[in-house]
Amino acid sequence: MDGKEQIREIIEDTPVIMAVKDWEGVRRCTGQESKVVFILFGDVCSIDEIVKTVKDAGKIAIVHIDLISGLGNKEISVDFIRKATEADGIISTKPAMIKRGKELGLFTILRFFVLDSMALAFSTSTTRASTYISAPNSLPYGSACAGSSAMPDTPRASI
Repeated sequence: MDGKEQIREIIEDTPVIMAVKDWEGVRRCTGQESKVVFILFGDVCSIDEIVKTVKDAGKIAIVHIDLISGLGNKEISVDFIRKATEADGIISTKPAMIKRGKELGLFTILRFFVLDSMALAFSTSTTRASTYISAPNSLPYGSACAGSSAMPDTPRASI
C-alpha cells in the first residue's frame, strides 16, 4: 500500500477532520485525537512553519492551496507547496492544480460546491472519470465550511 492509499484509509476512518484557519487553531489541533488537519490559511512566508507544526504533532497535513496568500492559480504553486513544505496533500477547486499535485505524488482533494442536483451529477461524474483526484470534498452551496465533509459521511470540525 502506498502513502496515498494510507492517507485515504486514515481519512475514511477519521470521524472528525480538523480544519484550521489561524495559529490558535493549529495550536489547539496538535493536542486533539484526530489524525488529519486541513490547513485553510497562511501565506508563502508562513505555510512551511504551519505545516511543520502540524506534522511535528504527528498529523497528516492537507493544504487548501487556493487559500494560501501569495500563491497564484498556476501549477507552479503546487510545486512550491511540494518543495517548500512537508505537506501530505492539497485541496483545490481547480482541476489543473489537482492534476499537478497528483503528478508530484501529493494526496489530492478536489473541492466542489453543490448548487443543485445537476451540479451534483456533474461533479460525481467528473470525480469518477478523473485519475487525478484522490478524494472529493463537496460543500453545499452557501456553506461556510463547518460541518462539510471530506468524504461521504465524514464530518469536519473547524478549529
